[in-house]
Amino acid sequence: MAFITFKDVEDISLILINFTTFTLLGMVISQWNYDIPILFDQEATASKFDSFLTHYNNFNSISKSSVIVYGIIYGVGLFGAIIRIVNPHPDYQLFEYGTFVLLFLFVCVFLTNVKTGIETCKHRNWGDVSENQGLQVLAASNLILLAIIVGIVILQGGMWYTKWEYQKRLTAHNLEIKKEEQEKLAKQQEKDVPPVATTTATVPKTKGKAKSKK
Repeated sequence: MAFITFKDVEDISLILINFTTFTLLGMVISQWNYDIPILFDQEATASKFDSFLTHYNNFNSISKSSVIVYGIIYGVGLFGAIIRIVNPHPDYQLFEYGTFVLLFLFVCVFLTNVKTGIETCKHRNWGDVSENQGLQVLAASNLILLAIIVGIVILQGGMWYTKWEYQKRLTAHNLEIKKEEQEKLAKQQEKDVPPVATTTATVPKTKGKAKSKK
């Protein structure tokens, strides 16, 4: 009967984290056509802001099932990150804790800035700031989300490289130990060989002396 070890669970958790990370990365990048013009174009026209407002206002009408799907996509990644920090590897724990912190930070920024901004696009009550400033804050929040996701990708890549280098050094170390053991075994075998050649060489001389005495 096959049992699932914690090592197998850790490998599955990496798949969950990467699935969530790259899915969220695609979702955030898909908003660039609306975010970039009002953030970095100093001469952005009113039509750009209206297009941005209309685009994000459409998110208020998405179905509840779509929201649940997005929540599941994020949840499996966070669950995978929690698994990684339950029993972190001493050599990779900084990457594992960093991934968890960034995933948690992602949902904080989304709920406090992005979700609030999307809801405000519907009733258009921006408080103490103008509508254009509020839309720019929403676009900047998406940029922050992108930076967080890129940070997670970098951490996962760094952990993969660290694992690869560790396995490489471990393999080289094991080969060196194996080579030394083989050399020691060969020397031991040389010492344990009986001096057969020396014995056969001295026997004829003993017989010759015996004949000369006769």
